[in-house]
This record gives sequence, structure tokens and C-alpha cells, in this order.
Amino acid sequence: MATIAEIRQKYPQYEDLSDQQLADALYTKSYADMPRADFDAKIGLTATPPGGLTPGSKEYALWARDQALAGKKLPQVSDKPPEPEFTGPNQDIGSKLYTWGGSHIEGTPVIGPTLIDWAKKGRAAIQGMTEEEVAKEFADAKEANPTTAAIGNVTGATLPLLALGTVPGADKLLGVTGSLPSQIGFGMGSGGVISAADTAARGGNAEDVVTSGLVGTALGGVLPALGGIKNAFGNKTAATKAVTEAIKGAPAADELKGVASQMFKAVDEAGVAIEPKAFQDMVINLAEEASKRRISPKLDPKAYATFEELGGVLGEVMDGRTLSLGDLHNLRQIAQKAATSSEGRDAMFADKIVDAIDSFVTKPGATIGPDGPVAGETLLNAIDTWGRSRRVGLIEDAMERATNSASGLENGLRVEFRKLLNNKKLSKLFTAQEKAEIARVVHGTTATNVMRLLGKFGFGVGSGSPNALGGTIGAVIGGLPGIAVTTGARKLAEVATEKAAERAAKVVATPNIPVATPRALPPGAIPPALLPLEVTKKREPISISVRGGANSNP
Repeated sequence: MATIAEIRQKYPQYEDLSDQQLADALYTKSYADMPRADFDAKIGLTATPPGGLTPGSKEYALWARDQALAGKKLPQVSDKPPEPEFTGPNQDIGSKLYTWGGSHIEGTPVIGPTLIDWAKKGRAAIQGMTEEEVAKEFADAKEANPTTAAIGNVTGATLPLLALGTVPGADKLLGVTGSLPSQIGFGMGSGGVISAADTAARGGNAEDVVTSGLVGTALGGVLPALGGIKNAFGNKTAATKAVTEAIKGAPAADELKGVASQMFKAVDEAGVAIEPKAFQDMVINLAEEASKRRISPKLDPKAYATFEELGGVLGEVMDGRTLSLGDLHNLRQIAQKAATSSEGRDAMFADKIVDAIDSFVTKPGATIGPDGPVAGETLLNAIDTWGRSRRVGLIEDAMERATNSASGLENGLRVEFRKLLNNKKLSKLFTAQEKAEIARVVHGTTATNVMRLLGKFGFGVGSGSPNALGGTIGAVIGGLPGIAVTTGARKLAEVATEKAAERAAKVVATPNIPVATPRALPPGAIPPALLPLEVTKKREPISISVRGGANSNP
């Protein structure tokens, strides 16, 4: 380490400083981690007595006098305790509050630089100081309290925007409220505008302003987008949970058919008959609508045949035949069968007949006899139950065929369930929710597909060279542990796919599964513009000054 004399020779600009002032500057700026007594001794600020001189002797007293006259410190020789340390300048509570307040004003978006300039002018006028003195006073306070200054800067940026985000109209413009696309759009817009304007207000050049605007635009939609992603996962989880709770204890296909048969029997025993005039009106309305749509016996053969059957039954009813709800159910079954046709517009016409019958049986005046509407409701429940039993049966048949698949259970389930989705005639029987569960078996989940891929390198059930080749590759790559892992993954994929198939069957068997209400993105507590503002805000660097000297670092 250089001595005071060497430092003076190297840096002549410090000739106005005393040895003590220069030592203070050096120690503060570069050597604060060293004990001050050691530092003073190394640079020659503290005098070291010649060998043999001891405190208390005449010779030591003469030597100490000469050193004091030369302006050097004398070594501590008594047991007197060190002087108590006092709070440094600008570090008391009042200075901290002054630092926070000024930094808070300075950190206000866009108008902060103007406000702090006005505040400095006002203080200078009131206190009789120059603006330069006020600026230096504020700079010294920030230098002495960097943490307080940073906190004030952040609160100055956040609190005004948080308050503005609660104002009707402004909340939408800041991206705090509205739909997800609206929050993202306005968040990007406000983020870009505020970031660019703030940079310009703080003295940024054109390039700084453009860069801040682009960064603000890009980041302004981050908070709403993250909220939307969170909601999407939450909605999916809630929907899955609602279905899982609803399908507990779902009946099998045979159980459903038994329940439906009992309902049909109850309808027949109720002694309820169809009111002839009401039935006639329903058939005539259907026929007129079909005629307007130019139904054709050649192009729409099954639907046309169904209308002929309806017309024949209507003729019998008008001749005095009593039509029971069971008879009406038979007509519905005929129409339902035609509705699965893929020819021409058969399905469209047949679906209208099915819908008309379903609406007809519960209308007041559609039936005669005791408890007509109640019996009609029972018939609809029976029809729905019977339809569900048929769909569950299709699922169970697909699962049974998959167990005999040469490619293994997991792949067999995917193949058989894909057939259900691709068959237009059968696919029409399932609701959208049921199709989604079937598709889950076909496409698998991310976890299932990863396990399935690993399983290709393990030995498993199924014939053909792919299994043997995959198992051989797994053995070569990983040895016995590799075989264990890959074969285990294959089994896990089979179990997961089988569970998904069983879940699909239960969903089909369960009526009135509740649909979880999607959660909309709630109003944000934090304006999206805060994120880009804090990233792009142009802040002044904190300067370090040495009292009595220049800012250069020796």
C-alpha cells in the first residue's frame, strides 16, 4: 500500500487536502474493510516510535512533540476506551424521512422528475438556498441512505398506479378489469405508453424511449396472461373434479337396462293414452316442415320411411285406435334408428322427429288419463336411461375387444375407442362431454404418452417383432435396470389407459353430470404497467463524493 507521500506524488490534484482528509477519503472509498488503526499505520499517517523509546520517558515525550508538530497521529498507549461512534451525517430519522419523501416524489411515473424539480425550487426559495445546494443536499441524503431511497423510488412508482387502478374507467385502461383479451391488450398498451413517457421525462434519448416503449408493451400483458393461464388450469382441475365426484357408484349397462324396463312398465300400467288431436297436430307440423325442406324418398329413404310410419299410425289413431305412451316410444325408437343414418339428410329429419316426441310427451293436454304428464316424464327418463345403457354397452364392448388385441391392452383400447369416435353413426349417440372422455382414451395424457413411449423399449404383452425389438434395445441400452424401468412404464401406461376407459363408461352411465362454471379472470390488484415500468425506469446513478476533494478514485 502506498504512503501518503507517494499518493500525493501520484495524484497532485489532492494537494489542497490535509493528510488526515486524504486518509479519510482513501479509507472511505477503498479500505473500509481494514481496521482504521492498521490502515493509518500502513500509509504512514500514524507515527511509529523508534526502537527503545517507551511512553513516559523524556525521549519519547520529545519524539511525540515533533510528530504532533508534523501533523501525524500518535499511537494509542493508554487503556482509555475508544470514542463512542455517533450516527453519521444524513443518517438520522429525519434525514431518512426526507430521503424517502424526495425519492417517492422522484419515482412517480412520468411526472416524478417535474414534481421533484418543483420541490427543490420551493425548498430553495423558502430556505434561502440555491437550487444547486438543495440538489446536493438531496444527493447527499440519498447517498447516505441508499436503501431508503430505493424504497421511496418503488413506492412512488407503485402507489399512484395502484390508486389509479381503482378509478372506474382508468382501471380498464390500465388492464386491471375486463375480459382476459381486454386486460392483456390494455396492459400492453398502458405498459408501453407509460414506460416510454417515463423514460422521456427522465431525460432518455429517442433510442431509450423507443426501447422502453417496446419492452413495456411486451411485458404489459404478462400479469394478465399469467392470471389467464392460472385460471385455465384451475377450470380444468375443477371440471375434472366435478366429473369425478359425480360418477362415483355409476351403474353398469345391464343395471341401466333393468331400470329403464321398470320405468317403461310403470308407464304402460298407468293407463295413460295419447290425446288423438294433439298427436295429429304434432305429425302434421313435422310433415309440413319436412315438405318445406323437400324430403325425398330416394335421397332421404330412412327418414321418409319413418314419416310414412308416423302417417300410418296417425291414420289408425283417427280411426279410433288408442295410442299408448309405449306405442309412442316405439315410434321414437324407429326415428332414433333413422337418426344414426349417414345417408342424405336422414339424420336431420329423424332428429326433428325425436325432439318433437320428447317435447310432446310432457306437454299439458298431450295425454289423457290419470297422471298423464307424470307418466310422460317417466317415459322420458326411461328413454334417457335406455339410451345411456346402450352407450355404456358400446364402451364395454370396446373394452372387451381391446383385451384380446394382439398389440396389447393399451394400444387395443386406443384403437377401439378411436373407432367409436370415427364411426359417424355411433358417434352421434354420445354427448360432447362423453366424446371428450372417449377422446382422452384415444389421445392419452402427457404422462400416459411419456410412459407409453418408454414402454416401447420394454418387453410386454403382444405379439410381433416391435415388442421384441424394443425390449432388446432397452436391454442393450440399460441392461436389467433398463428393462425393469421400460417394462414398468409400459404397464403403467396400460393401467392409466384402462382407468381412462373405465372413467368414460362411468361418465356415460351417469345422468346430469354438473358442469363446473368457468372462472373468469378477476379484477387485478396490480396494474400490469407496474411490471414494465419498474424494468424500464431510467434512474439516476448514485454518485459518491469526498468532502473537500474531487470525485476521482485514487
